[in-house]
Amino acid sequence: METIKKYMESLFINMPNTPEVCKAKEHLMEMAEDKYQSLKEEGISDNEAVARVISEFGNLDELKEELGIAEEVIKNETVASKREIIPLSDVKEIISDFSMAALIRSLGILMFICCVTPTMIVNSRLGGTLMFVMIGLGIVAMVVQASFTSRWKHLSLGKCAIDMDTAEYVKEERRRKAVKNTACKCMGIFLLVTCFVPSMYFRSRVGGVSIFFMVGLGVFLLVYAAGASNIYTRILGINPQNTMGGTYSKGSGRVIYDNPNVAAVMSVYWTLAVCVYLSISFLTFAWHITWIILVIASLVQKVIQEVYGRRE
Repeated sequence: METIKKYMESLFINMPNTPEVCKAKEHLMEMAEDKYQSLKEEGISDNEAVARVISEFGNLDELKEELGIAEEVIKNETVASKREIIPLSDVKEIISDFSMAALIRSLGILMFICCVTPTMIVNSRLGGTLMFVMIGLGIVAMVVQASFTSRWKHLSLGKCAIDMDTAEYVKEERRRKAVKNTACKCMGIFLLVTCFVPSMYFRSRVGGVSIFFMVGLGVFLLVYAAGASNIYTRILGINPQNTMGGTYSKGSGRVIYDNPNVAAVMSVYWTLAVCVYLSISFLTFAWHITWIILVIASLVQKVIQEVYGRRE
């Protein structure tokens, strides 16, 4: 029976999420279940019963008039031909690739932030050389991380969808990694807030170098945690929200913005916030004060979510 349910889900995955379609889906599932139980009572094997049920109820084109969804089926045939179901094996690869990309990208940012420290430690050509080496490593990291994600560009083009089992797997993986990502974010914020403390006790180069390393590590942890967790939200958002497949991501806690302009801004919100924080901090060197920017950014995000967003 589980096989039949999965097959029925696949039939309706691209159908519009309307009361009529929901009712038709429930009715078809009831008819399929009744037929399956009837066949089992006749002594027919499980595999044969499943095959006969799918053969009889597995074609929406033949049942569209009876179910009252003729118009929706016609539209679905056009949409379905343009959208492929991503298998679970590919989803696991996507999670792995994007997690690795997040790690490499974070290391690149760490190299950029800490690149000036060699010149603070070694006042010679060696210091300058190491600085450019670290900048070079940062650029390489950015290029390499892009190679991990480039093969999955089609995910954001409306050409793909995920089934219910895959959505449940992604949700479970996100729940499993939630504690780790939260710990990374907390440690990152702690390092950013306390980065000025060593300079209060060490008036030499050690104090200055420690600021850059603590800021670099703090940003590294924040960027990595955000990148590692955002992939789950991205996968769960593959199915359009106005389709039956879009209901698979409910309960994910994702915030949806109906206004496309707001959605575009919020997609890069924390990248912009971190850039503003670092720019102001490096220009003023008031690290003991500028960390407030991140707190304000968090509060502003909450306000925008309440005003323009809706949570699944």
